[in-house]
Amino acid sequence: DDDDDDDGTQQRLGLLAPRDERARSDAHDDDFTTVSLDVDKHDDDRRDGSDASAAPASTMTYHVDDALDAIGFGKFQLYMLAFAGFAWCADAMEMMLLSFIGPSMRCEFGVDADAEGALTSVVFVGMMLGAPGWGVLSDARGRKTALLFATVATLIGGVGSALAPSFAVVLLFRWLVGVGLGGVPVAYGLFTEFLPSASRGVNLVLINLFWTLGSMLESVLAWMVLPRLSWRVLLLLSTAPLFGLIVCVLLVPESPLYSMRANHA
Repeated sequence: DDDDDDDGTQQRLGLLAPRDERARSDAHDDDFTTVSLDVDKHDDDRRDGSDASAAPASTMTYHVDDALDAIGFGKFQLYMLAFAGFAWCADAMEMMLLSFIGPSMRCEFGVDADAEGALTSVVFVGMMLGAPGWGVLSDARGRKTALLFATVATLIGGVGSALAPSFAVVLLFRWLVGVGLGGVPVAYGLFTEFLPSASRGVNLVLINLFWTLGSMLESVLAWMVLPRLSWRVLLLLSTAPLFGLIVCVLLVPESPLYSMRANHA
């Protein structure tokens, strides 16, 4: 009863919102994701000249972005940059090889120029259809899950393209490659959700360097393989980074933002 009287007095003085407004505010706060960090007051007490051993540790509550800003940019973020860049590099290799395998396939299967052009078109159609689906899956089941399935789809499509007995089957598997490539930006989002706000701009731009690197590697690989071996060998070798990417996806942690919203952390 005393608490009710105090609340009423504070409401009259304008110091406390009515109960119904506070209830709405509490419900709104539930929409925010927070993480608790134990903060040691030892340094503050030492500066104040007080006894640090007698000062208990306090707990501060952060939003996820605030926690990332407090942690800052370190070695882990560099590892995540390499991981996201690796995904970008593998994506670039799969896209770049389309410039090299078309003429070889045209000779082997005896198709015309229009059919050769379809080889590129089906990949972009697959990306257009796959990207929204991977985005929905990443929100529903996690960034890692979406990226893992997208990488597996790309791998299956790449290997299937190399082993395809006809041009129609090649088109089918290249379409599957496009569906998988539509999920590569999930790695970009996963990396973003580990970055403090002050470091996001420069690091997100740096990922584009890995696209250039992947394009250069694929060009060198095509220059070495095609004059001596089949386009099928080039396709198989181009899928090799995808095996490493699958291992990396299994090793990296889930996004802190998704984990907190899903009550996994």
